[in-house]
Amino acid sequence: MIIDDNLESTSTQSNIKLPVNLTQEDIEKKVLDLVRLAISSSVTDIPLKREEIKKKVIKDNMRIFPIVFEEAQKILRDTYCMELVEYPARGSTILSINQSNILNSQQQLQQGDAQTIQASQTNSSQVSLKKVSSKKYSTNSYILRNLIPGNLRKGLIFNKEDYQLHGLLIIILCLIYANGNRVKEEIIYKYLEKFGLYKNIKHETFEDVEKHIIQFTQKGYLEKEKTPIPNSEEVTYSYKWGPRALVEFPEKNLLNFIKGFYEKEEQEQIVKELIRSRGIN
Repeated sequence: MIIDDNLESTSTQSNIKLPVNLTQEDIEKKVLDLVRLAISSSVTDIPLKREEIKKKVIKDNMRIFPIVFEEAQKILRDTYCMELVEYPARGSTILSINQSNILNSQQQLQQGDAQTIQASQTNSSQVSLKKVSSKKYSTNSYILRNLIPGNLRKGLIFNKEDYQLHGLLIIILCLIYANGNRVKEEIIYKYLEKFGLYKNIKHETFEDVEKHIIQFTQKGYLEKEKTPIPNSEEVTYSYKWGPRALVEFPEKNLLNFIKGFYEKEEQEQIVKELIRSRGIN
């Protein structure tokens, strides 16, 4: 781990005066403590709250938070190929990235350049996240985002069940994405029936599909909304992308995934229609 030998220099760059009772070794220990805390939090799928960082790492020296956080980020990125990103506020929505980037992704998709798209995962995620984050409200919570490009993940070993559930989640996110960012619950299940997945019938691979959708919601990948029916006591339920999905699933990669369901000669038109449906001419 590399931390400036001159703490005064570091504090000047961050406009922070370090407490006189803290040594460079103290800072380094707190940096490593934050790295461990971040990695352990990713196992539970529970966002890491700023208050927890204060309690377990920073303690009574919140003035050093920017320094510790920045150095921990360097280790997470350089050593573990991950980074902490702010957990989006509830109610955040998918906003398409700017026109030039999305049109560029269209060209890449037409050329079948999946590697280029996946390699740009980090940048596209950051752009999208800046747009969906609330300016008025900060969650003060963070989650770890994997920075390994999709084309390099093929050699990694995943639990078979997790891999299958990841595929189910991507299908649901794509359905929502392609239908205006919000889909009624009954429509979700109607679409899933085309894949042989039924709400009340046990599936050979996924077993209880409804149970998995509930878990996706609990983990923040989906957000379930209740809408009252006018002049009635009944309500309808809809699903949209949850905060975690906004962080972990780049828009370009979804376009590439969706086009894979169509014949090669249809892919260009499908991408154009998706782009048009998101308000980009």
